[in-house]
Amino acid sequence: MEILYEKFYNQDADQILTYFDTTYVNGRYRNKENVELKYIFTRIPLLFPPSTWNVFELTKAGIGRTNNISKGWNNKFATLVRINHPNIWLFIEALQMSHSSASIKILNYRSGAFRSNVDKDDR
Repeated sequence: MEILYEKFYNQDADQILTYFDTTYVNGRYRNKENVELKYIFTRIPLLFPPSTWNVFELTKAGIGRTNNISKGWNNKFATLVRINHPNIWLFIEALQMSHSSASIKILNYRSGAFRSNVDKDDR
C-alpha cells in the first residue's frame, strides 16, 4: 500500500486508497480496552483478505492468471461462439467444442503429457 500511496496519493485519490486498504489489504483499526490510559489499536479482520483475491503466487506457479476460474472459460467460450447472440445450434456446437477441448486436456493431464506454463518457460 505504501507504493500506491506514494505514487497515486492526492486528495481525490485518498478516499479510494483508504477504502482499498481497509477493505482488501490491512483492515480497519478498532480501539481495544484502555489499559492504564494507553490506547491499544487492533485490526478488524478483513472482509476480503488478500488470499481470496491475490493470484500472484498462483500465476508464478503457472496455475492460473485469474482468481475467477469461470472468467477464463467465459472468454474461451466467447471465442468459440464468435457472435453475441448465437442461435441454439451454434450454441450447442460451441458447447460440444468446449467439452471436447476440456476432455483432451484431462486425458493429456492424466497421461502425463500436460506441462504447466512454468515448465514451458524453463526449456
